[in-house]
Amino acid sequence: MNLFIKQTSSLRAIDEDWLNLYQDYYFFDNRVVKVLDYKDNKLYLEKIDGFALNDFESYDKLDWKEKKFILSEIVDIYWNYLHFKSHRLRKNEFFCHTDFYLRNLIYSNKKLRLIDPDSFMVCNYTTTTLQNSNSGKFMQSFNILQLLMSKDKK
Repeated sequence: MNLFIKQTSSLRAIDEDWLNLYQDYYFFDNRVVKVLDYKDNKLYLEKIDGFALNDFESYDKLDWKEKKFILSEIVDIYWNYLHFKSHRLRKNEFFCHTDFYLRNLIYSNKKLRLIDPDSFMVCNYTTTTLQNSNSGKFMQSFNILQLLMSKDKK
């Protein structure tokens, strides 16, 4: 398996609890990038070949069926946060990706994958705001692709 090494921010604490929770999430939804190891502030990730969805030139080459599939997958990946259950989360918590932009969604081998694993964090239903759950980033990504599809003449 090819590796991708990502330097993490010293501001973002990754500990064994987070790693275990992320691994639980990966087994729940393997469309997220697999974390193979973490040491010395570096995440060792599976390498995913493909293109990020903000590569509009590559996206435009896809047929209508693939574009529709991608849009559906974006919604499903995002809302899967709410279906994920873990003994590591309290009743009022959910585990979500806080940087859900097109640059973090990779289309590879007819599958959509979510990268940037250190953007996952535990959010709280009672105190999470629109800003820190980043649902606005999800909506922006969804709307951009929907707009591109509406202009598709294929």
